[in-house]
Amino acid sequence: MIYKLNNKDEETLKTLGDIWLNSNITTHNFINEQYWISNYQNVIKAFKEAEIIVYTRNEELIGFCGLIDNYIAGMFVKKNERNQGIGQKSMHYLQTKKENLSLKVYQQSKKAVKFYKHQNFEIKEENRDETQNIEYIMCWNK
Repeated sequence: MIYKLNNKDEETLKTLGDIWLNSNITTHNFINEQYWISNYQNVIKAFKEAEIIVYTRNEELIGFCGLIDNYIAGMFVKKNERNQGIGQKSMHYLQTKKENLSLKVYQQSKKAVKFYKHQNFEIKEENRDETQNIEYIMCWNK
């Protein structure tokens, strides 16, 4: 089931944070994991303000997208649940709700770049982020 999360209690925020941290450490091995750990508390605070779209199965939170207006701040899925269509279903949900979307993705995250291109996102710009890694700004329009 995919829906907008309204109840952001401490337990839910911890679950989101754990998925976020594990996803970033395991998919961005070109960035020191301490970078993600040191940003954990700021991300938890950001979750409180962001629009969170969750993917659940049997009431278990499996993955989520964090949005700020039409900007996808991130899409994260539990490690053992990846490559099962959850990202694609979540993106389809977003694309039915929004007229346009944008996001940033690391150039070195080739699997993620391929995924977003498959969802009809186009690379519009590239720059270096605070970790000095090249990231693409990708956009989608209905």
